[in-house]
Amino acid sequence: GIIGAGVEYRNDRINSYRLGARDRSNLGVYAEYKHYFNEKLNAGAGVYGNYNTDYDFQLFPGVDVGYRFMPKWKAFANATMGQRLPTYTDLYYIGPTNVGNAALKPEHAKYAEGGLQYNTRYLWAQASYFYRNTSDFIDWVRASSTAPWQPQNYQQVNVQGATLTATYKLSEHIGLSDAHNIVLNANYTYLSPAIDAPANDISKYAIEALRHQATASVRTTWWGKLQVNANMRYLYRINANDYTLLDARVGYTWKQWNVYADVNNILDTQYKEIGTVPMPGRWFTLGVRFNTTW
Repeated sequence: GIIGAGVEYRNDRINSYRLGARDRSNLGVYAEYKHYFNEKLNAGAGVYGNYNTDYDFQLFPGVDVGYRFMPKWKAFANATMGQRLPTYTDLYYIGPTNVGNAALKPEHAKYAEGGLQYNTRYLWAQASYFYRNTSDFIDWVRASSTAPWQPQNYQQVNVQGATLTATYKLSEHIGLSDAHNIVLNANYTYLSPAIDAPANDISKYAIEALRHQATASVRTTWWGKLQVNANMRYLYRINANDYTLLDARVGYTWKQWNVYADVNNILDTQYKEIGTVPMPGRWFTLGVRFNTTW
């Protein structure tokens, strides 16, 4: 088997007119053991111990298992726990329409996933089902349309979902030389959240979650120098705000130099990701990159 362990430390310090002078530290200690029973079966278990000067000490375990039941097929499952700490903005911000809440507690989540993988020289694909339970979920809420927004440990969210993803090395499959490369990627995710929250308060973000997300990309290299890439995203939110985005890049590499041109949001889609803030329309970028090793 394989043993892994580590320690990490982080200090968050800020001196802000809006948020005040704040300082907190976070210490994490983690360990994992992965055992290979044979060429087909492996399993692992780990734990993360986290100490935060504002939120004390907590343990988060996790387990995973994989079984290759056919040469190209593998079944897998995993389960884990985690947390999200309130940000300084969540805790202390004071503004005309938003007021922080210094009494917030961390979010806690439990997550489980199971699925299948298919892997050949040219194609990698995976399908999985997952479930996540989040308690003490932090959301900005208010009692009426005239009251300021304030973050609360407002709700419990149970999310079921499924995801499909695939990567296809087209150039390798059709026998192109190493100077030419074509890789296709596709991904689809479906989310079905169930929100358990008080009915008398208004949530700012509850209806902004995604229901469907589909992405696809084409990444190509020609003669080892010319790159032509394209990316497409389709997003459908619970509040029926759906939109499609298309981006592209053309770049040329010569020695240590790369010149590229990007076009983002080619379709000039008008959309909002959160609240009423409009996102940019079609925009262009021209850039030069220099790579070297010192």
